[in-house]
Amino acid sequence: METVKNFSLYGVFVHTENPSQFEVGDEVHLTMKFPTEKKPLELKARVIHISEKGIGVEFIDLPPKDAMTVEYSFNVFKHTVPLPDK
Repeated sequence: METVKNFSLYGVFVHTENPSQFEVGDEVHLTMKFPTEKKPLELKARVIHISEKGIGVEFIDLPPKDAMTVEYSFNVFKHTVPLPDK
């Protein structure tokens, strides 16, 4: 399990132990649990940034319902991002 460290309307930064396994442009599938939803969402994303701590991805091809969930969650929690280190 990886940890989301930053969240925006357009994507997330995911802390991962082995970011070198990714390349910019790779398509990834994320399973994310939003507090407003009972079930996790399966989201498609593209790697746009790689650092030694993880990868930045942008959401792609979001169905309208999922895009609304992301937008609602962002608006509710935007004052808490970036997320604190634990």
